[in-house]
Amino acid sequence: MAGKAPDTQQDDVDTAPDFFQKFREAFNMTASHSFILHGQIQDAADAQLVSIPDWLAGVLSAKGYMVVTYSLSAGFYFPFPSHAIEFGHAVVQEMPDLRNFGPQVIAASNKFGAILGNEVAATSPSAYTANGFVMDYTLIQKSLSLAGQIDLLDKALHLNGKIIPSRDERGSVVYERSGGQQVVKPAARDANGKPKTYKVCVIFPFADNIFVQADALVATPEMRIVNEFAVRWARDQQIRHGRGIIFYMSPSLQMLDRRLVEASYAIHVGIPRQEERLEVIHAAMERVAAANRPAQLCVGMDEVQLAILTAGMPRQAIANLITGASMSKETLSYYHVRQQKAAAIEAMANGTVRLLKTDPATARWDMVIGLDKLVRQFQIYVDQMLRGSSTMPRGCILAGPAGTGKTMLATIAASLSNTPALITQKGMLLGKYVGESERRAEIMMNTVSDMSPVWLVIDEGENMLGRPDSSFGDSGVSQTLFSMLLAWLGDEKLRGRVFVVVCTNKPLLIDPAVIRRLENIFPVLPPLAIEDRIKMFKVHEIASGVKFAPEVDFEEVARLTPGYTGADIERVVLNAWNNALVNGIGVITNEILHESARSIRFTDPERANWIREALLATTDTSFIPPEYKSLADSLFAQQANQSALYVQGGDSVQGIEYERI
Repeated sequence: MAGKAPDTQQDDVDTAPDFFQKFREAFNMTASHSFILHGQIQDAADAQLVSIPDWLAGVLSAKGYMVVTYSLSAGFYFPFPSHAIEFGHAVVQEMPDLRNFGPQVIAASNKFGAILGNEVAATSPSAYTANGFVMDYTLIQKSLSLAGQIDLLDKALHLNGKIIPSRDERGSVVYERSGGQQVVKPAARDANGKPKTYKVCVIFPFADNIFVQADALVATPEMRIVNEFAVRWARDQQIRHGRGIIFYMSPSLQMLDRRLVEASYAIHVGIPRQEERLEVIHAAMERVAAANRPAQLCVGMDEVQLAILTAGMPRQAIANLITGASMSKETLSYYHVRQQKAAAIEAMANGTVRLLKTDPATARWDMVIGLDKLVRQFQIYVDQMLRGSSTMPRGCILAGPAGTGKTMLATIAASLSNTPALITQKGMLLGKYVGESERRAEIMMNTVSDMSPVWLVIDEGENMLGRPDSSFGDSGVSQTLFSMLLAWLGDEKLRGRVFVVVCTNKPLLIDPAVIRRLENIFPVLPPLAIEDRIKMFKVHEIASGVKFAPEVDFEEVARLTPGYTGADIERVVLNAWNNALVNGIGVITNEILHESARSIRFTDPERANWIREALLATTDTSFIPPEYKSLADSLFAQQANQSALYVQGGDSVQGIEYERI
């Protein structure tokens, strides 16, 4: 019976990465011996930038494990030469088909060794060539099929729990007499005098290339065999009782065989915490200083501040940031950090999200004009985000025409709460191949969760969170993506840590299940009041850096732009500024601004319909701007009249008519 064993205990628990602590807890509880590491698996495991497979190999080898790493490109890789030799003894030499593998791989002698490759052999040639019975694992890889190589690993895993035997000079097992019987002579005994047994760990750094999720119609016989091996290992009691360990590493669970995922214990590998980022920064600064190329931080920035600024970045990207500053001999500035952070996050998320520019120094609520009550509501959200409130809503839906400031509102809120803001849309999730869209969606959700606290803007929300149409012709991808996102939006653990802002100009297409989770639909509409448009023109002197002549009549130009959104007014101002520069004038004059207002027209025939939809979808009418109250009352009355026509026998089908409007 397998009980709790101290196989994976570390002296310094607090310094171990989060994923390892989760693994140790599950393993010592005998919850599983088959583990899937998913998420940021390509990142380094510690401040010294050791890869996760090598870090695991080092820790487990110190606890007496024989560690074997396998991938399609590298084949069998042994982080420690002694493990390669023991693998050859216990597995390869015991298989008749491989024992006499061929004259090209067997040297004329009788002592066993193993060649791991030029790099390892060069470091310690005597361990592999002196009087050597030499086996080249690369030749085994070339000569055996994938299923054959996996079968070798199966033999290794079933060594778990068996006594490690003594061997003679030829590598043969040594026997001894005990109780009148011939038994295997143990190679060593523990402190209690019990023979030491094999403990084998197999690591698949690129498991998504081997144990792939494949449709039953396209799966080859070899794919089926390989997946069956993995599923059988996950349920094998001999491996579990022998304290064997298997690690499968994949960026996404969606890429692995479903049965393997169900039979294994999945552990998410996230991005480093602030204290871990500080360790990476300190170690990187020491490395470049030791190379006489110290990195210079700008005024007001120290290592602690840099650790805060690099939130959301993986360890390797943080180290590269410092190394790059050292090599270029440039001072590491806030701008440089923001640029590198945006690139790192986009690469980490595989292009499924983009980092919005946030700046607490320049973000101001008075830049949002004509939405006073909505601004006050977002100020409450910011306060709840800062406190990590468990009662904070999961998000909200902002409905209105394009260019009314929906994304800007979320960006300002993120800036003032000192948290990052990410943006995504359905097109960033879709892939060309079967299963790729689901994988990208999982990567997006994991990235957002890892970066919490964070604001997520879903642009064109009606496409991503609209009612899924099974007749769309995409083999059910839209339905699957919608189900994944709906489950994620309902995760209570994200409340107070991830705030989702869905931006849409077609709110009536949003699925009711999404509205129930996000609770509120707020209208964000073009300003009708002349005073609001005057403010919008003036705010660009700060926001866009333009200069207006003192004689500019903002009231007159505001009357020339009825129904213009904030984006339309920005176009007018920037066009006027460009014309002023072309004419060699350093300011926007009254004439230039008026001419720009007359020439820049919004060509958006759907804008009126989008305004109506935003008003009809509003869940709290108190957020409707006063200028739109009469239009909203008229639409609500029309909706009520239309709904009354569909009441038959006391059963109302108001919801159906609501969709038709």
